[in-house]
Amino acid sequence: MIASITDPIKFTNMLTDISKPVSVPKIVFVELELGELANDPKNGAVADLPYPNIEHLRDCLIGLKNKQDKPSKTIIRIFKGELFYRMCKNGFFVGDGERIIFYKFPSLMELNDKYYVWWRSAINIGFSG
Repeated sequence: MIASITDPIKFTNMLTDISKPVSVPKIVFVELELGELANDPKNGAVADLPYPNIEHLRDCLIGLKNKQDKPSKTIIRIFKGELFYRMCKNGFFVGDGERIIFYKFPSLMELNDKYYVWWRSAINIGFSG
């Protein structure tokens, strides 16, 4: 899990740049909801966030906010859990440095109105990371 202050296109380009010591040919990722931590990493409430080691997440977000010359920080190197669908901010991204594809995740209103049965069952389940 990586926290970044870059937009999805820059993030994809950064991670697929083969001139860097660590890169991948393609990447699939999702932006996750951070609740109040997005705007106030130091004091924001974390009551509904299902992420492990919240204090480390807080520290990384504070670092990104205060030192913007480093655009990303690793939160968890080896993630063995699930990412909950309810934490998906806006959709899924697939990119290779030359192009990026975005698969929009339905809004909360759409999920409740059009996909209620699935959404009700998926609120507390997720997909493996």
